[in-house]
Amino acid sequence: MILPKIYNLFKISNKKDIRVFYYFFIIAFVVFFLEFFSTAFLIGILIKLLNDETVIFSNQILNNFEIYLKNLELFEILFYTLIIFLFKNILLVIFRFFQLKYSMEFQKNLSISLLKKILISDLLSVQKDNSAYKFRNIYTEVGWVRKLMLQTADLLTETFIIAGIALTLIFYDPYLVLFSILFFGTSIGIIYFAFYKKNKKWADERLKLGGNLILNIIQSLSSVKEIKIFRKIKKTVEYFDLTYQKYIRNAIIHGIVKSSSKPWVETFTIFFIFLVIYYFSSEGYAQDEIFSKLGIFFICLVRIMPSLLKIYNIIYTINFLENSVNLIKDEIVDDLVYQNEIQKEKENNDQKNIIDIEVKNLTYNYPNSQAQVLDNVNFNFKKGKINTIIGASGSGKTTLLNLLLGLIELTKGEILINNKNFNGKIYESLNVGYVPQDVFLFDDTIKNNISFMEKSDKFIDDKLEKSAKISEIYDFIQSLPDKFDHIIGEKASKISGGQIQRIGLARALFNNPDILILDEFTSSLDLSTEKKLMTTLQKIKNDKLIIIITHREQTIKFSDNVLDLTRKDS
Repeated sequence: MILPKIYNLFKISNKKDIRVFYYFFIIAFVVFFLEFFSTAFLIGILIKLLNDETVIFSNQILNNFEIYLKNLELFEILFYTLIIFLFKNILLVIFRFFQLKYSMEFQKNLSISLLKKILISDLLSVQKDNSAYKFRNIYTEVGWVRKLMLQTADLLTETFIIAGIALTLIFYDPYLVLFSILFFGTSIGIIYFAFYKKNKKWADERLKLGGNLILNIIQSLSSVKEIKIFRKIKKTVEYFDLTYQKYIRNAIIHGIVKSSSKPWVETFTIFFIFLVIYYFSSEGYAQDEIFSKLGIFFICLVRIMPSLLKIYNIIYTINFLENSVNLIKDEIVDDLVYQNEIQKEKENNDQKNIIDIEVKNLTYNYPNSQAQVLDNVNFNFKKGKINTIIGASGSGKTTLLNLLLGLIELTKGEILINNKNFNGKIYESLNVGYVPQDVFLFDDTIKNNISFMEKSDKFIDDKLEKSAKISEIYDFIQSLPDKFDHIIGEKASKISGGQIQRIGLARALFNNPDILILDEFTSSLDLSTEKKLMTTLQKIKNDKLIIIITHREQTIKFSDNVLDLTRKDS
């Protein structure tokens, strides 16, 4: 039952991670032998203190070892025992260090893989799920999976610890060990299965509530203005409080059930000791012999119980986190697919001399929808002109743009570039610049925002200056104290809307694109600022194929070629 869940963990691990698990196994095996001999030494100390000659092991090697210990001074036995325990515990500390180191690396690799999957997926797949749940998976759930990796390593270690101690006892009294295994196995099994179904239910709730909590935070931070204007501060806080209360309640239930194992196991242990005492007494064992046997088993139980509790909690946690592993497993990207995408970025054919883009008989409806967003669209956009797409809201302007770029898959019709059929992703094969309606800027320097984090050198700096001058933002940048190193603030709070759009235009022009696409990029600007930007585009249009999506009349006045997507029935 547990092994398939651990196997799922291996399925989302790369070869390096699996190799690390092998190293963990080897270390755990060394711990097994150290536990075996340290237990033998502790029994030797007890025998020495009790001066008990009746203790006999079924294994001759172990028996001879105990005879050897009897001939040593008590101080010597204590010293050797201390050395073994010291070595074992140093090994366990080192083991823990590597566990934490590689588990953090494991978490990082999972997060990167999830981000890769999002970035190389088609646009419809990315937009299908809420960004809050993507954030949860990349940041929160991979943390739980990392915890599961640590728990799996701990399960291996604790199992070997118990095995090492139990092996020593088997050579002393195999029947009592067998009874112990049956007793504690049954007891822990009863506790485990009593909460098994509820554990799965709580795990489902945790996953859902974690996503809702992040969604609530993102939505609240994104709508501060609306919350203030509509006087919904109290309502927003109350809703967040309600969501958090549900999350806390789930965490408390999980914590209580997990921690309740300790008192139950302790109760079962006391009951077990009473049963053993009763059995030995009823079989007529002498009191000294009973104390000797109990002393040996008590030493072992004291050392086994923490491991037994940890194993129960680990198994409980593995079940609780199963959903996280399954969720991540379905979102992990095939590294070969990712490398192919990166190779395409590197190759970037950058086909030059773009003359025109022609669309023939393009029809499109979204998956699982019968409604046609675009119906038999035909047009020809030429280089050296400002080509404009207009249309009412919902007429398919942005959808057409996404189809042109290859962000969503073409289902019917043709896209021709220089009169040749083109079915790929335009942004992969051609040098494209793009300015969206809402330009996203990093809370970073203007330089990094325009260059998209390119490492600075003379070539990059020249491109930076050129694109800033063309977009007519250069003089503004030079007026700033730190110039291109000026930090623009979160959501570009330290610059105006017109400056944001010009930085977005500079970013689009940074690589000197042959195709420049602008999606409603002036919709939030005043007419004066829009006119200045359109005048800038007029200056650079001769060596570029420019496509603008808009609904504003002034933009149309600057256009050389207009495609109207307004539906006849609208």
